[in-house]
Amino acid sequence: MRRIAILALLTCALLAASPPNRIVSTAPSITEMLYALGLGSRVVGDTSFCTYPAEARNKPKVGTFLQPDYERILALRPDLVLVIKNPAGVTQKLRSLGLRAEELDQDRVGDILASLQRIGALTGKQA
Repeated sequence: MRRIAILALLTCALLAASPPNRIVSTAPSITEMLYALGLGSRVVGDTSFCTYPAEARNKPKVGTFLQPDYERILALRPDLVLVIKNPAGVTQKLRSLGLRAEELDQDRVGDILASLQRIGALTGKQA
């Protein structure tokens, strides 16, 4: 019984450590960063306002920054949803639905650079 518990814990740790393969972006700036990092093929959904790069226009749309379509996001089965810090409580709502949602601060130029580094760390694209 103890071996099964240890195996289950190791499996969970490996899954948590593996880079996400299905990413939803809830803001155009995040979408552009994902593509700049070479992660466009992992983006499974983005917002109605995500038009750059051109490939982003063809992704399933999940609403807007402040009014995401939670049902549509759930249907895309993401293993990571990236959200810009906002007063609407989007991150908390996504987490309450059982999704891995990470909030990025992009209020200042330094924050934007830090969020690019954080996306790299979250997706295994640190370099």
